[in-house]
Order: sequence, then structure tokens, then C-alpha cells
Amino acid sequence: STYNNETAEWSLRIEGKVMTKDQELIFDDSKNLRMLNFFEKIFIDFEKEDQRSYMNIDWRKLNNVNDLNYDAIDITRSMIPERESINIVIKFFKDYTSKEFMLSSKLSKLLSIKQGNIMKIVSALWQYIKLNRLQDRDRRNIINCNKELEEVFDKESIKFSQINSILRQHLSPISPVEMNYTITKGESEAKIFEIPVEVCSNYRYEQEDF
Repeated sequence: STYNNETAEWSLRIEGKVMTKDQELIFDDSKNLRMLNFFEKIFIDFEKEDQRSYMNIDWRKLNNVNDLNYDAIDITRSMIPERESINIVIKFFKDYTSKEFMLSSKLSKLLSIKQGNIMKIVSALWQYIKLNRLQDRDRRNIINCNKELEEVFDKESIKFSQINSILRQHLSPISPVEMNYTITKGESEAKIFEIPVEVCSNYRYEQEDF
């Protein structure tokens, strides 16, 4: 952030570069590796007492837009006269290849995964069912829950057709990555944060840092 003493305005720029885990900068001739392509939403929330002077900022990537022609967010506002600093929270909502969810603590412990898309979660559950031989021998569309699965689903048995609806009771939206930042009157400051993002290379998907 920067501060202009002449106009009594502060400016904030959010920008980033995609780097490997070894802190090597990734260059790409296409625009797909621009920082903002990795997020569907970025919110900037002000403290409640400051919301009389500032509206919370809500940036959203348009649907079906995967090739942005800009790669930074710039905000300029007048400093509240009596304030020496402004505290904000920047929230980054990742844009996943397919929508992902957080698993409940019970389901996460059972499947040994914390988050994933529906396909990954159902696949992990099916592997658990096969490994523990829970599919009914006579009625193949029935799963007989063992003690651990019954603790999660609260049922002695379930039908295959019920899996998705039952699973959704144990899934919740992914929480955003939150960063606390202070804009100080008369000061300019840059802060660097790292956020792991999924990068699609020609060979595989990898977790890289932004």
C-alpha cells in the first residue's frame, strides 16, 4: 500500500506471481498463469467502525472467463481524517478446476482426506466400502455400514442411490484464505504472502505457490 500526503489518499494494489515450491518464477507466454485466473472472488473487508466511511470491496471473476487481460487489483480511497491506520481483511476464494468441499471431521477421519471434489470423495468412499467388504452379497445396491461408517452416516445400511445426498450433509464450502493487513497513514509498505494454487502444466497438475 502507498499513501499520498498531498491528497490524503491511500492506495492498495493486490498482485502476484506464480512460483514453484523452490521459489522459481514460472513464465508462460499465455495469459493462463496470471494471478487473478486462480481466484473466483477476492473480498476486502473493513472493520465495522470503518464501514460508515468505506464499503467492503467485492471483486468477482465473470463466469466462463479464464483469460483475464489484467493481473492486479488497485484500490484508492481517502483516509479517514482522524485515523492513523486502517485495518482490513483480504479474502481470497480459489477457483478450482471443479468445485471442492471441506469434509466434516468424522468423514475426513474415515476417508483420510480433508477436502476434494465430489468425484474424489465418492471414489474414496467406494474404496473404503470395497476394502471393508461392506457391499451386501445378495442386494448389491445396499451398503451394510460397519461401526465406523455407521458413526458417520447414523444408519445401519444405505442404498447406493443415497450416497450423494448423504455425503452432502458432511460437506461444506471451502473457506477463503484470509490475510490481515494494516494501511498506515504516511507510510508505504509491501507484504508478501504465499497461497498454494493448482497449476495445470503439460504434464500434470501441481501445487504451486502464489
